[in-house]
Amino acid sequence: MSSDEEKQLRAGLFHATEQGYAVLAKGGSATDAVETAVQALEDNPLFNAGKGAVFNRDGVNQLEASIMNGNANSAGAATLLTTVKNPVSLARKIMESDFHVFLCGPGAEHYAREQGLEIVDPSYFWTKHRWEQHE
Repeated sequence: MSSDEEKQLRAGLFHATEQGYAVLAKGGSATDAVETAVQALEDNPLFNAGKGAVFNRDGVNQLEASIMNGNANSAGAATLLTTVKNPVSLARKIMESDFHVFLCGPGAEHYAREQGLEIVDPSYFWTKHRWEQHE
């Protein structure tokens, strides 16, 4: 990793931390802060979450996320996602649902649409850097 790449990664981490802290500074919950910070990482192609996700064996970006709230003894998770822009937000919706803990694949993506989460074309997640790593 070059020093420039390291600087970019550190800046991305700092941005995510700032985003989460801003939520807390406004009185938001720890769960709100975590979701916001992880969304910042998912939206940054330098990280392997969301945009910039690694490719699976078949050359497809498949994403997953989980989130927990220790005070509420609750958790939510989703896997095998290919169209949910921010998987952490889906994991949170699942955690806050009355009947789900873990969803996968098309069923998880259907639930994301029902919950009004942003859905993107699978090509959104593709980055040249991750594709070169895959090849």
